[in-house]
Amino acid sequence: MKYFDMMVRSLLAYFLVGLLGAVCAFPCLVVAALPERLRLNNRVYLWFAGLFYRGVVFATMLRVTVVGRQHLEQECAIVVANHQSALDIPFVGALLGTHPHVWLVLEHYARVPIFGFLIRRMAIVVDQSNVASRSHSMLKTLRYANNCQGHIIIFPEGGRYLEGRPQRFMNGFALLAHKTGLPVIPVYLKNLNDVYPPYSFFIRAKPIKVIVGEPVTPSDEETAAQFGQRVYDWYLTHIEQEKSHDAVID
Repeated sequence: MKYFDMMVRSLLAYFLVGLLGAVCAFPCLVVAALPERLRLNNRVYLWFAGLFYRGVVFATMLRVTVVGRQHLEQECAIVVANHQSALDIPFVGALLGTHPHVWLVLEHYARVPIFGFLIRRMAIVVDQSNVASRSHSMLKTLRYANNCQGHIIIFPEGGRYLEGRPQRFMNGFALLAHKTGLPVIPVYLKNLNDVYPPYSFFIRAKPIKVIVGEPVTPSDEETAAQFGQRVYDWYLTHIEQEKSHDAVID
């Protein structure tokens, strides 16, 4: 019965996401084809992107608890999240709704047909293997941040990991916070590594908890590395708190 429920949940979720993707793809691609001044923070794009994010979360039929959503209400910030699953993206996106934002995305996703076009036009692509490309991406991100056009979303681990605790963060987000003065808002996604790990077909039923931390900024005495470590320690603290909470419930 458990296997049957998981199969039904997964097939229904794929059907709903496919249907939703078909509805949202065309208007998003049309906006992506516009000049930069018309496409960035375009209200039509943000509405359909927000619809897609919320629709994916709904399609999983998971019980989701969100703590601290109000911390995302400020105009501009650097949003960092741990990365465990392809579902991380819609879950973080659903938190933002139609609030202006831009994603930092690894270069290999930009090579995917059709989807890659959308990424190249609506996100900031980062090629970790190319120094010149990294510099260009940083300059583009700085321009977006200095103009305070919205939130900047980063997965600072640089990949998906299933250990239940984040890998060491790359310090790009910390350098960005130092250079721009923007606050960093940490987002901890709990249990998505169990629900939908990489290369999995099935979506497993498990409650999801999303914790949005208070905005933090680097102090005058901190280096970027020290600030990055402080943000990373926030995750470790909340992971231990959640483990203790689960142990009490069990």
